[in-house]
Amino acid sequence: MLPSPPVRLQGKRWEMHIHQPAPRMFYSRCSGRFDLEAVGHLMRGFERVAAEGGLVDTFHDWADVESYDAEVRVPYTDWAWAHRQQVASLHILVRSRLLAMGISVANMGLGGMITSYTDRAPFETVRRRLEQTRG
Repeated sequence: MLPSPPVRLQGKRWEMHIHQPAPRMFYSRCSGRFDLEAVGHLMRGFERVAAEGGLVDTFHDWADVESYDAEVRVPYTDWAWAHRQQVASLHILVRSRLLAMGISVANMGLGGMITSYTDRAPFETVRRRLEQTRG
């Protein structure tokens, strides 16, 4: 599939832009506080890319995500576990300590498949490198 332009989605407490910058890549840039509706959009976005076949490199720019509703944690982690065989890599940029802690706990349950960043530069370097090799 050809790269897709960003799609902007918005809820009461969150906003996100999701797109496929290159074949077998999924990218999200989000802000606010995640609820079940927000993670539903993330899950369906990934699934659309994964349906094309091949392993997917996923990049979440969540530097502006402040927090998430407690009810999000288990369904999103369970979903990630069920889809782990479709993931080539999973990179998440965060600033929120609460979100970083939640990702760290989820990463243990997911077998260490998440690479977490608190500095934008290395996150963007890896993202651009993969995007160029796929473009």
